[in-house]
Amino acid sequence: MYPTSAVSAPRRSPPAARLAVRRAYRRPGSALRTALCLGAVLLLGACNREPLYQRDAPAFGQRMQLALWGLQPDVAAQQADAVLAEVARAESKLGNGPKSALSAANAVLARGEPAALDDELREALQLAAALEQRSDGLFTPAGPRRAVAASDASAVEAVPPVGPARLAEQQFDGNTLSGDVAGAIRLDGFSHGWALDRSAATLRRHRAFNALLQLGDVALAQGKRGEAPWRVALPDPSGGTLAMLALKPGEALGLAGVSPVIDPRSGQAAHKTRLTVVLTPPSLQAATLAQVAARTAFIGGREETMLYSGNYGSREALVIATDGSIYVTPGLQQRLEWKKKPSHLYRLR
Repeated sequence: MYPTSAVSAPRRSPPAARLAVRRAYRRPGSALRTALCLGAVLLLGACNREPLYQRDAPAFGQRMQLALWGLQPDVAAQQADAVLAEVARAESKLGNGPKSALSAANAVLARGEPAALDDELREALQLAAALEQRSDGLFTPAGPRRAVAASDASAVEAVPPVGPARLAEQQFDGNTLSGDVAGAIRLDGFSHGWALDRSAATLRRHRAFNALLQLGDVALAQGKRGEAPWRVALPDPSGGTLAMLALKPGEALGLAGVSPVIDPRSGQAAHKTRLTVVLTPPSLQAATLAQVAARTAFIGGREETMLYSGNYGSREALVIATDGSIYVTPGLQQRLEWKKKPSHLYRLR
């Protein structure tokens, strides 16, 4: 005779045995249900967690901020590494540090000799020269002409500048640059946007199509943040955030006035407005155009904002006047989420 078991003879078991059998059956099912419920909770948590990866690092004396959407963390980290490497390389080309390619060219020009450029630096300088020609002299990467050599400090102090040199007036002979800028080429008003445009191209090559890139006074959007657009903050010169703006894919935003902007015509800080914001449409040079447009319009003043921003392809802008009044184009106004409601808001024409 086979021994009595819970399977073969459950009816013959006493009440205590039957209760033990029921408990024995319930334990596996209960454990399974618990495991399934726990798995469902973990899965739900994973689904609710945003696939957002963020990094920041110093660059050009500012902070480079990067946000990537929709990538696995390890893949996003690799893409972020590639972007930050590209920005560091851009700084090694166009930065003002002693080891940059631009500084090396400046040192040669300061000796009155032609400077040899690599292809990338030549292309950047030629683009800056082309953008300079649209600005009526309000944007110029070249330093002032002087009647004496820049190395003679005492003579430089005694002889005033004779007007800003134009980068477009310098001579490009293939990859050789010569002219009378006395080694003073600076691309501060150009380099942030140039670095972001090249970073965006790096991401596209790696098939990362949803990112927000910000460097100093420029922001560039690629794709979206899931189903929502990327959003950036517009600063209030008095402190805090004035408004939030949702960027469309490919758009770039340039700001001027957060830090001093030098008017190349006088060598003094421009002061016609407190803040200028320019939005440029999608293009391969959107960030570069946004930075140059914002600085040029800031120097030109409120009355000239639409003229100079339009020279760089922008139709949307915002200006905070010296008295705190805000002027904004209708198209941009419709897209702003105000954090501080303006007391005086006017149409920018």
